Amino acid sequence: MDKNEFFTRQKANQGVKLFLPDARTGQLTDEWIRVLGKESDAYRAEDHESHNRIHERLVAVGTKDKTALDAAAKSIIREETFVMLASLITEWSFGELTREEAVEFLREAPQIADMIDNFTSNRSLFFDSVASSSSTTPTPNSSSTESQKAVDSPSEPV
Repeated sequence: MDKNEFFTRQKANQGVKLFLPDARTGQLTDEWIRVLGKESDAYRAEDHESHNRIHERLVAVGTKDKTALDAAAKSIIREETFVMLASLITEWSFGELTREEAVEFLREAPQIADMIDNFTSNRSLFFDSVASSSSTTPTPNSSSTESQKAVDSPSEPV
């Protein structure tokens, strides 16, 4: 096996188009997002920055009360999770994309945040031989086979 077959960064940086399910019916809609993989340069940079922000915000809490510190940590980490997942979204069908809008979208549609987290954790879904289009909806706890069904091939133009 050639060492290049282990390389994932380029595919993660290219991203894939992921169709979004209707929150009421679970059926795929015409709405979509293009997401990068977790091995992308953007995500890795955001991961580093996020750790720094979490540390700074926890220090700023300035309490030694363990209960208060735990509550603050949970809140800070939950928000940083949305920021990190938003860094994976490079395009969407909702018009102009800003980081703030992507974070708000994921905060208000946590099922989409879960879907992105699960999908982007499976690096095999970013390879042409695996990604395909279909009309079946992935659920936040779906298997990688089910997740493939809501994806356009990464080589397909948007």
